[in-house]
Amino acid sequence: MSASTTATTGRTNRIWGWLTAFVRDPAFSAALTAFGALRLITVIVAIWGLGIAPLTLTWKHYAFDLNTTTFTTQGPLRTVLEPWYRWDTGWYIYVAYYGYRPNDVTLAFPPLYPYAIRAVQPLIGDYLITALLISNICSFLALYFLYKLVAETYGAKIARSTVFLFALCPSALFLAAGYSEPMFLMFGIAAWWVAQHQRYWLAGVLACLSALTRPQGWVFALPIMHLAVTQQFGSWRGFFAALRRPVEWFMNSLRIAPAIVGAPLGTAAYLFGVPLIGLGSIDDAGVNGWQSRLAPPWESVIIALQKFFSGQSSLLEVANLVTFTIMLVMLLLSLRKLKPDFVLYLAGTLFVLALVVNERIILEGMIRYVTHMFPMFITLALLLSGRSLRHRVATTVYYVAACGGLILLTVLFARFWWIG
Repeated sequence: MSASTTATTGRTNRIWGWLTAFVRDPAFSAALTAFGALRLITVIVAIWGLGIAPLTLTWKHYAFDLNTTTFTTQGPLRTVLEPWYRWDTGWYIYVAYYGYRPNDVTLAFPPLYPYAIRAVQPLIGDYLITALLISNICSFLALYFLYKLVAETYGAKIARSTVFLFALCPSALFLAAGYSEPMFLMFGIAAWWVAQHQRYWLAGVLACLSALTRPQGWVFALPIMHLAVTQQFGSWRGFFAALRRPVEWFMNSLRIAPAIVGAPLGTAAYLFGVPLIGLGSIDDAGVNGWQSRLAPPWESVIIALQKFFSGQSSLLEVANLVTFTIMLVMLLLSLRKLKPDFVLYLAGTLFVLALVVNERIILEGMIRYVTHMFPMFITLALLLSGRSLRHRVATTVYYVAACGGLILLTVLFARFWWIG
């Protein structure tokens, strides 16, 4: 047998061994089952929701005028796919098809997901199928890495529970849709997990990719920084104490630096790179195109409360306020239940989400952004982990209510109602 044949056989065996181990991993079965349940529910409900009455739109937008060009699938499969050509999916496909245009509202959509669609589309043909395929693969992998991340800290039982609680919550609709959340979570959670294994360069690259998918990806730097510092110095006290040994401190800091700076670099590359290449201001795109602006985090909450108590809130704004309140309560509960790195991520994410004030819909997008607050489902899993009748009843109530909410949001989404 020649040396080249031996090398090829060796590579094949290694790949086969890796795939076998991947499929046999408990994380694989948990992620596949949870995502399969999510996908089955949303596909059936979306078809039913679209078919209960004729869909009549009173508006048109140029991003959706492309659907005759980018959504060419016909036959029964079109019936399955059509409810998913909605809202931001249309915008991502628009960017994938045309690219960015100077001073256009599309600058508000970070580049990695739409350009992934553009790169893969020639292999698939249909833009919508490509968008859904990429996001669904990313969703499965996000759940896979979430299991791995949680299992190493809280055990397999809590990890499996976390994955199912997360995958079947109402907001998990956006893990099934052609949105950027799945890619954002996949890269971010994977970065966090590999950082736990002290693979700092890989963690930095993955975190950077997460931030290029959604700019708030820089928040992943907070848990990764805490994790890396405690790994290399034992604690933050040890970090500052090590300053007495500057060479050792510098070498250890240099080792963990790639993991820490990766996410902020990704965010900076998007926010400052777009103007540098002459496309215009992302802030202007947000203000002029989407009526969104940055403000102190309490401003949007105060406005939401004022509108609610004066009876001026829309139903969606009430839902956003309730969702924000639930996220805040889960953050407070997490202070006692979770490790500091998870709490840092939750607090940083909620802070970033509250910075944006939308003039049309107060606390806009909070239903969708529940997916960004994924560690709160670890807290929920810990709260529901007992074996008593009370815990079993609470778990059943959660799944019934969550699946009911998922069904409702899927119907509204399919019928072109704005939910986030």
